[in-house]
Amino acid sequence: ISGPIIIALLDSGNDVHCRSFLDVFIGVAAVFVFIIFPLIPELQFRTPLVSTDFEDSDLIRTFYLVIFIMLATTYMYFQCTSAIRVLFSDETISRSKILSRALVGSITRDERDFKQAAIFKVNRMMGNAYKLHQQDRPIGSTNTHDLALLNYNKISGKTEPAADFYGIWKSFFNKDLSRKEGIWIQSRVWAGMISQLLFTVVVVVIFGYIFSSLIDLYERTFFGEQICNASFDVANCTAPGFNGINPGFIACTEVILEGSECNSSPVELGVLEALCEFIPLNPLTNQTVCDSTRVFSFEEIFATVTGENIQQGDCQAQVTVCFTYAFDDNVQRAACVLGINPSVLFLPYRFEGPMCKNISLISDVLDSKPIFFRQAEELFNDLSDTILPDRWMLEFAAIVGLIVGVIVGLSIFVHYLPSTVYTILKFR
Repeated sequence: ISGPIIIALLDSGNDVHCRSFLDVFIGVAAVFVFIIFPLIPELQFRTPLVSTDFEDSDLIRTFYLVIFIMLATTYMYFQCTSAIRVLFSDETISRSKILSRALVGSITRDERDFKQAAIFKVNRMMGNAYKLHQQDRPIGSTNTHDLALLNYNKISGKTEPAADFYGIWKSFFNKDLSRKEGIWIQSRVWAGMISQLLFTVVVVVIFGYIFSSLIDLYERTFFGEQICNASFDVANCTAPGFNGINPGFIACTEVILEGSECNSSPVELGVLEALCEFIPLNPLTNQTVCDSTRVFSFEEIFATVTGENIQQGDCQAQVTVCFTYAFDDNVQRAACVLGINPSVLFLPYRFEGPMCKNISLISDVLDSKPIFFRQAEELFNDLSDTILPDRWMLEFAAIVGLIVGVIVGLSIFVHYLPSTVYTILKFR
């Protein structure tokens, strides 16, 4: 309900035929009340009809600030021109080139251009008719009607090429498009062009943000630091075996998990069914954890072995699944299966570090690794090094894609007007 009222008040006085200071005063007052006052915290107000008080984030407030300043500047310019039109008569404005350009409305300018185009067309038509009567005229001949028909037959198949891309833009900027061709670019054409330009800007900004987020996610996933720090004492671990052969993992209690993201991925049902019997029993209840909802899986999280004569990073085991049974802020104690990559073909024997061979439990597990697992691990590491692109490669591809998008969007924008005008000229 308030929208039409506000627009009507803001538009008061915005008329080329305005002859009342009251209309201008109402329009200026509406600009101050509805546009300028909301920018001043001390002057904000709230009524059932309209409110100038809003509480949003800094980004939204900045957006409103820019929009309101642009609106206030535009409306004040129109109100000032309306006030000046009230002070001067139409004769005074028409005699001054400066006042005419500043105060005459677009409708009046368009009408003037159309009249000039009509005069230009009529003059050209009269000139062409005169040429038909005078071209190849015999000396002393006075009757030129037959000669005009003959000359017309000679040039009846003559055509004039329509202006090309650059010619149309040139005629647009030097006003020949309206003053000679009589072509008026309608508002909906301008609306389409501006919409295309704004759409291009919005799409580029959105996709730029998406590309940046995806590249950051990619880097965090494959090359970033762990968001969950895990550690365990090998004295609390066992190595399950089948017929004396270890399948490539260990089961540990008292695994320490530190970080807010240590329980963000609930374990998949298939992984839980395959590994729950190897997860140590719940130390608090001495019961199996196969039916628990506090079992989580992990991706690319390595737990560090702790103990005497073992330094940070000397030996690490990939965390597969864990059951957490004790919480203290962001520190958790868990029973875990370590050594299997749950996201890459369930690949076992995931132990890394120069000191792993010196830890008897882990060394026994690694010694039982079959030769085809060694070959698969080497192949996987080689593929990871050769296939996974660096960050600069992704950024380069994203930048090229955005640049191509900008070029395509701008190309559509600059070809919209020439295409419309060219179609009109071809119909003529």
